[in-house]
Amino acid sequence: MLEAPYLLRPFHPDDLSSVIEINRVCLPENYSPYFFLEVYKSCPEAFIIAEKERKVAGYIMCRLEFGFSKTWVLTRPGLRHTTIMMALMLTL
Repeated sequence: MLEAPYLLRPFHPDDLSSVIEINRVCLPENYSPYFFLEVYKSCPEAFIIAEKERKVAGYIMCRLEFGFSKTWVLTRPGLRHTTIMMALMLTL
């Protein structure tokens, strides 16, 4: 599934600055730290981190909005064409 150098694990609040950095690089919209922490608090099992060489390489985060769900899968730009995104999706 995922090459050996990657580790999938639950999000921890210590990951917040890395998640925000990846979000700012990958998406045009930016969200506050509060937003990410609220999503985490509402469903911690749906916020997974991919780690490479002890750094956050990507994440998957799911949330429910007014009857439908939204899933974000983001990685650092240099890792977009690896198996990391598929591995993150398969965790849920």
